[in-house]
Amino acid sequence: ATDLATAINSATRTLRASGYISVSSAVSATTSGNGLWLASGGYTNISAAISTTNGPVTVLANADAGTGASAGNIVLLSGGSVTTTGGAITFAGGIDYTTTTGYARGYNTADGATTLASGATYNASTYAANTDNAGIWIAGSLNAGGGNVVVRGKGATAPVGYYAIGVDVVSFSSYGGLGNQIQTNGSGTISISGIGGVNNDATSHAAGINIYTDGSAHNLSTVNGALTLTGTAGTGPARLRAGINIDGGSSNIYSTTGAIGLTGSGSSGSTGIWNNGGTVNVGKNGSTITSGDVTFSVDSLSFATGTFSVYGTGKLTLKPFTLGASIGVGSGSGTLSLPSSWFTGTSVFKDGFSAIVLGATDAGDITVAGANTFVDSATLLTGGNITVSSGATVNDTQASGYLALAAGGNFVNSATGTPLTANGRWLVYSAAPGGDTFGTLDSANAPVWNATYANMAPSAVAVTGNRYLFTGTPSVTVTASATKTYGTVLTSNDVLKLASSAGGSAVYTLPTLSDVFSVNPIATSSGLAATASVSGGPYAITVTPGTSNGSYSVSYGTAGTITVTPKALTVTGTTVANKVYDGGLVATLSGGSLVGLINSDTVSLVQAGNFASKNVGNGITVTPADTISGPQASNYTLTQPATVTANITPKALTMTGLAANDKVYDGNTTATVTGTAA
Repeated sequence: ATDLATAINSATRTLRASGYISVSSAVSATTSGNGLWLASGGYTNISAAISTTNGPVTVLANADAGTGASAGNIVLLSGGSVTTTGGAITFAGGIDYTTTTGYARGYNTADGATTLASGATYNASTYAANTDNAGIWIAGSLNAGGGNVVVRGKGATAPVGYYAIGVDVVSFSSYGGLGNQIQTNGSGTISISGIGGVNNDATSHAAGINIYTDGSAHNLSTVNGALTLTGTAGTGPARLRAGINIDGGSSNIYSTTGAIGLTGSGSSGSTGIWNNGGTVNVGKNGSTITSGDVTFSVDSLSFATGTFSVYGTGKLTLKPFTLGASIGVGSGSGTLSLPSSWFTGTSVFKDGFSAIVLGATDAGDITVAGANTFVDSATLLTGGNITVSSGATVNDTQASGYLALAAGGNFVNSATGTPLTANGRWLVYSAAPGGDTFGTLDSANAPVWNATYANMAPSAVAVTGNRYLFTGTPSVTVTASATKTYGTVLTSNDVLKLASSAGGSAVYTLPTLSDVFSVNPIATSSGLAATASVSGGPYAITVTPGTSNGSYSVSYGTAGTITVTPKALTVTGTTVANKVYDGGLVATLSGGSLVGLINSDTVSLVQAGNFASKNVGNGITVTPADTISGPQASNYTLTQPATVTANITPKALTMTGLAANDKVYDGNTTATVTGTAA
């Protein structure tokens, strides 16, 4: 055995021991930048304070890569600590005396320890019994002060009655434990990797990383740097098998702005992350909530006992650890099961994330079943198919948020009605429409083409509204032509036309200019103006190409022309004069004025009309027959006013050249008179 306090070489600040190293009294390197390097072929036991000023502290155990009883672990007891003010802290081993990329390894021993009673749980009575079999046992505190913290441990093949934990973060109040502080600040990062060993009874376990306290809370924290826990479950007849296990007590795992990553894995039957009665806050310590992303990479999660809460204002990702593993959302079936009750915003995953992503581009199929509601914008992401089961619904209540179903394969909607709803909009990605089953989920918009989740995330979809997004690139041909009424002003968009190889369907429409271009083409023509005359047409159109948004292959056809048709004028105020019978149908109309003239045009109204009958009568219908004339008259057509009525009165007659004929007396006064009527 070597006691560091008396044996360290102050010149090299390096200690190499083929046996074990014990730090039983305080050791410090006060010169700025000076560090300490402790490498043992066996184990390293730290029960006192180690400190440096900006210098790194490296602790290697099992440095001769021994196995079994000759392996070596690192034990930081509750009276021990490592503090640097910017230097890195590394606990590792298992390769040689100079390499830090391996794992310290617990060794198979029960020396001086008491085995577990049947049915025992992790508590103070098992403390001494299990330090030897853990790869790294941390009951004290680590503070790198801005440097990086790296911890790598592998559990032993433990005797019956002993735990075989990779990295054990523990605090027992009866042994002076006050909750462990594993921390750094600035851009410093924390990386803890644990591989469980082999336990040999059903009362212990072999978690990759185990976290337990019976008193004060553990705090694992960074400021701006990433915080990563990676646990691989061991094997054996354990009471539980988990990559990361919280075996009780309170723990806060958080960062101010850095990313938080929790990865748990293991062989078949293992749980990725298991909360076994603990009170866990991920992404929060008191009032501090991380603004960095939070990622879970697991094939299974167990939150059945205790309280597990996840906070953040960045992106939350839950994805399978195993490539191609399936996902079940709600009551859907999948290797990674994500029940809807976890996403209420007040249960496991709290409200406030900028986005939630369930899955990954290398994940397997996703099956959605039951009623599901997300309070933050959410994406279901897979390289395979997404199936919305019969009766399933997915709702997103985030104000102006989105709900995205992003399948690298097919979208299969087996539900009826509208299974997807969002306070903002929904987006459905798939490889191609031909392999999809849309049901009645109508976007009422054109699809976005040449789009995948990788090259066009939901926040990058510029066009508005509900949309289907496909990977293909259809063609679009731009042409230009129009017919307008004189006086109408046309815009460039009014004359541009699209012909697309992407047909419409019952659930999406044909593309518009805004679906195809980020900057629209521009059509110019003198025929666009309100003053373009009828006689001046047809007018040529020139098209300046736009900027494609990449969704379509764009070509331009031969531009057409603009044709101007006459504007209709109406007449108001028309009156018609009565007349004396003259044997003709002509009526005299007056008082009318033109309605609808524009552009200060000079157009005159010439009024005329005809009686329906030439005979004497009252209320005879008169049909107008007005005409227009003037320099701009060709730009107009005239709508005749409604019929009016007038009277034809009798014509008065006079007699000229009257003469009376003589007659023979006939006994009466009748005379015969002749003459001409005039």
